[in-house]
Amino acid sequence: MLDNQKSYYVLKSIKNILVTSTLISSGLSLFLYFFNFDLLLQFLVYFSPDGFFSLPQIAIRRFFFFHLFVISFLLIFTRQRIIKDFLISYRETNLIHKTSITLIVFLIFFYFVFQFQPLSINLSNLGSLYEEDTGFESMTAIFLFLASVLIIFSIENKELFYSKLFKIFIALSSLLFFLEEISWGQRILDFKTPEFLLMINTQEEANIHNIFNFLFPLIYPLVSLLVFFVFFFLEKIKIKIQHLVNQSLFPGIESKAYAMFTGFIFLTCLILPSHNYDNEIMEEVFSVILLAYSLDQFRISRLVSFIKQ
Repeated sequence: MLDNQKSYYVLKSIKNILVTSTLISSGLSLFLYFFNFDLLLQFLVYFSPDGFFSLPQIAIRRFFFFHLFVISFLLIFTRQRIIKDFLISYRETNLIHKTSITLIVFLIFFYFVFQFQPLSINLSNLGSLYEEDTGFESMTAIFLFLASVLIIFSIENKELFYSKLFKIFIALSSLLFFLEEISWGQRILDFKTPEFLLMINTQEEANIHNIFNFLFPLIYPLVSLLVFFVFFFLEKIKIKIQHLVNQSLFPGIESKAYAMFTGFIFLTCLILPSHNYDNEIMEEVFSVILLAYSLDQFRISRLVSFIKQ
């Protein structure tokens, strides 16, 4: 008990130091912005991956918003209860979700290191991991496809109707997102974008979602917030609809960890200004969660079949 209290006070002290440091940094930067703009630019250039500012006002805005994000994150996600729930989720869930949680932590950590790296680290060559048909884009597409296949094969004949319906919905959604992610195979099959899409698609590709790019700053936060509430209130939702669906349909203790991740993604979408890769982290995280859930449902269905034999 004493060790736990000691660890808590150590973590709380570290949090207070980080919050104070961030406040001082943002305050000093704000002072320089108004009274010595050139000096601020000389400082911030060392945190630019390309070593110069093509659009200094945008870069500075992102710098200030990042300070706000860090402060918000420290005040919200480092609370003792949240950390405790997250650790319990990781410790008590199965290997599938342990792997999923670990991968999500890595993807989020990599994103922030890559996006807000100092020039001296020189990670700019890793930008190719975010390009079309490479790295994380390919990972997201593969995970979505696998999720759609696994969740279909997890459907059992004796499952309740709404359980089957929900799994079909997950399968169709994952498949649709997969096809949209690869532009319906356009780059694989090498076919031209239809004329009617060339006029309205900002990337001139054979997909639907790029038509609505101007809505993404609204859609991404709303979707993240909605999924956060689903995971956060899962126990209450389960009680309300448990007579309609099979109990095995609900995620287990890992839902607490996923609620934290989706809440974190919501904070990212809400506070950090738009960037080429800001939407990618949400797509990556959601694809990992969908694959883990589908794989776990497939495992449960195989286990049920084995027991019946």
